[in-house]
Amino acid sequence: MILKQNRDFMWLMSGQTVSTLGSAVSGFAVPWLVLEITGSALQMGFVFTCGFLSYLFFILPAGVWADRHDRKKIMLGANIGKMLLILSLPLTQLVTGELHIWHLYLVRSGMGVCDALFDASYGACLPRIVEREQLKKANSIMQMGISASSIAGPAIAGVLVTQIGAANTLLVDGMSYIFSITTLLFIKQSLSTTSAPAKKHMGKEMLEGLAYIWKYPTIRTLSILTFVSNIANAAMSVVFLYRLQQELHLSSDLSGLIMTGFSIGAIVASFFSTFLSSRFTMKMMIYLLLSIQIIPPLIIGLSSQPFLLMAAMIVMGGTGVIWNIYSVSLRQSLIPNEMLGRAGASIRLTVWASAPLGQSSAGALAEVFGSIAVYVLASGLRIGNLLLAVKSPITDEKMLERESEKIANSTVSS
Repeated sequence: MILKQNRDFMWLMSGQTVSTLGSAVSGFAVPWLVLEITGSALQMGFVFTCGFLSYLFFILPAGVWADRHDRKKIMLGANIGKMLLILSLPLTQLVTGELHIWHLYLVRSGMGVCDALFDASYGACLPRIVEREQLKKANSIMQMGISASSIAGPAIAGVLVTQIGAANTLLVDGMSYIFSITTLLFIKQSLSTTSAPAKKHMGKEMLEGLAYIWKYPTIRTLSILTFVSNIANAAMSVVFLYRLQQELHLSSDLSGLIMTGFSIGAIVASFFSTFLSSRFTMKMMIYLLLSIQIIPPLIIGLSSQPFLLMAAMIVMGGTGVIWNIYSVSLRQSLIPNEMLGRAGASIRLTVWASAPLGQSSAGALAEVFGSIAVYVLASGLRIGNLLLAVKSPITDEKMLERESEKIANSTVSS
């Protein structure tokens, strides 16, 4: 079936696209709100660290539940929870006339729990909707829609923050969850495994997911490379708005416009990802992506020109989305669906464990030395990532074929 004629896929894509628009708006408005209340990059880093810590704490159990239970119901419950949490901020300000930093800590922590529940099921549902050979194209289309909505998000947020305030801007995110919930209800195909695994002890099933991703070199290497990259990404993202607002003294609308550069790069890369993968070998793609990613942090840390900052964001968005399309499609095609919830959750734990480290350390570094120290460190980490990739087995095409056969044979025998 052609993807555009697959109604379940179109509902999933449209719901996630609109939800991402809301998340992009709150991704700008929440840190702006923290800075309005505290004026501290350190506090901003801690607020987002709380969300990631709760995410990491719940992601492994969420992966087990995604393989045990109805994934659609889990995703619906998670979206309802996120909607209520984000709407509590503008409603509290409306009723009391003020917001406190502890409220933001609570919201971010709760959002982290809901994100863990949603992501574990969402990451495992696409192979239930599309054919295996369509995964890369489906991920590209999904990413294109998500990136398109992300372009508008920061720009809309920048204007709305100026016009109605940061807290009221979060109403957009709340409404986006209502749309996402509705689209999930229209999906007819079951998103769960065809045969649920026998229930074991929760801890044993979580360990099975961790052991699985460490067992196979390709999946293991992808996780390590993404882990290193995400340390740099988390560090840069948490201080980027601080650099624009506190160091360069840019307005909220101009800051929002600059931040759309990331999504512009992402949507362009999504459009050309299939073409690029057909022209370049896996080895060439990995080396090219990791080499280019070294440059943007230096531009952001050393330049004060808005157009250069936006150009750096475009490059970061483009290289990042191609890496994500490639790595997610590869592991979705390798990992059997009955293990995808647990294995996917284990990968997210491995990858996102870097975020609290990157965010909190970046906030502290920016507070003491300025944001330039963070961006120099990020560039250094990316150089290390490139050297790691050169020494890794992931660029061996023949090894990948053998590993795919080994996973398929182990699934049949089990």
